[in-house]
Amino acid sequence: MQIVVQSENAFARKLRVEVPSERVDRELERSFDRLLRTSRIPGFRPGKAPRKVLEARFGASVQEDVANNLIQAAWTTALTQHKLQPVSQPRLVEPGNLASGKAFSFTIALEVRPAIEAKGYTGLDVAWPSAELAPSMVDQAIDARLQSQTRLAEVTGRAVEAGDVVNVELACKDGANVVHEAPGTLVRTNGDVWLKGLESSLIGLKIGKSFKGEITFADDARTEAVAGKTLAVVAKVLAIQAYVKPALDEAFAKELGFDTVEALRADVERQLSEGLADQARNQARANLLQALIGANSFDVPNAMVTENLQLLQEELRMQAAYSGRDPRSLTFSEAQLNDLRQRAAFAARGAILLESVAKLESITVSDADVEAKIEELGSGRGQNIESVRAYFADAGRAAELKDRILEEKTLDWLLDRANVTRGSAEGTAAAGSSDSAPAKKPAAKKKAAEAPAAETAEAPAKKPAAKKKAAEAPAAEAPAAEAAPAKKASKKKAAED
Repeated sequence: MQIVVQSENAFARKLRVEVPSERVDRELERSFDRLLRTSRIPGFRPGKAPRKVLEARFGASVQEDVANNLIQAAWTTALTQHKLQPVSQPRLVEPGNLASGKAFSFTIALEVRPAIEAKGYTGLDVAWPSAELAPSMVDQAIDARLQSQTRLAEVTGRAVEAGDVVNVELACKDGANVVHEAPGTLVRTNGDVWLKGLESSLIGLKIGKSFKGEITFADDARTEAVAGKTLAVVAKVLAIQAYVKPALDEAFAKELGFDTVEALRADVERQLSEGLADQARNQARANLLQALIGANSFDVPNAMVTENLQLLQEELRMQAAYSGRDPRSLTFSEAQLNDLRQRAAFAARGAILLESVAKLESITVSDADVEAKIEELGSGRGQNIESVRAYFADAGRAAELKDRILEEKTLDWLLDRANVTRGSAEGTAAAGSSDSAPAKKPAAKKKAAEAPAAETAEAPAKKPAAKKKAAEAPAAEAPAAEAAPAKKASKKKAAED
């Protein structure tokens, strides 16, 4: 079998394959021999049907099967012999014609990972944003904690105010007909969904007082008996509840596990400082990656960009699901898609260049590096280390984690050798640049490694923004059934480019 690899550009390849007629005949003979042993032909004893009869009845099918097998074999051989790293599914662009006594020629097209040698990657100018913590940020964070502990409490001595939850005795009539009543029902005065339209009528009433009058309920009120109707309503206030934010005192601090308010504040300040430092480092990495890409102009395979684009869209849909939206309702405008394509191309270029730098500088990932990252992910997410370790026991996930660590080590190696300007503006990419970086996402696969909770019982996962392993098609994956040079016109058309 002769295989010639032709380079169309930095990543497009064509495999021109010729299978000698001797092998074609041998494979056909084997297929017909198997068919003779297993087929039942009317008028012939098992295993005694003449070859011409088998060819007449099954010839086209046998030729198609043999062609597929030879294409599969050629694909596997080409990957091994020529050390190809495919990033796209192979396509049979010239299916050829398999026939007895003739050589079988066909052409497979694919995209491979570009072989790029990074240039000018030391001494890059990199902006490192300020990570200064303002006191107001600490105050806001503490207030957010207080707000998260807000509880409903009974209120006496005042009338109903906007924002209260009111327990009312309710009767709604349509003429003499009572259409809805309740001895006690809760009504939110800041947007009740069940008795929408009643809320404002309760404001100003004290406990024991009643509203009497007509109410036009909203069409979308969830209580069907009143929705869209104008009814005579009597609503007596039985109790008033208000959302009360706890005071910032020692009791509140102890609820959160701190001895004093000062200890709570110190912990909040520490967490915010670490978060700002991480954000600044990540933005510096993104700025460095932008500079690295700017110093190395090259095209990336469409397949890598498309895959990264799909992963980015999937990540956004998952984020929508986490926030309570139906991910199927999420649509992207053409402008949004263009932005995502730029990010996808950025991720692909970044991954290729970082891989090149790591190879040139012999940067590797040790077992200690992996263990340290697992401990970091576990402590950062408040997860059991063993559950995180078990998640990454899977070969594919372990490879993604190592890729992530290698990218981070390479980025830090580059930062150590860059001309860093600290306290500068966050971004360096020009607006609208086709290579503009996703904000605060320095590495192509950052999300992938941050998801040990992804498929454990502890938390949902986010998909990676770019997933290199998925781009590297397994060697065993052949051009698939569509690659067969089928005799039927419909199948042949499907196989052609």
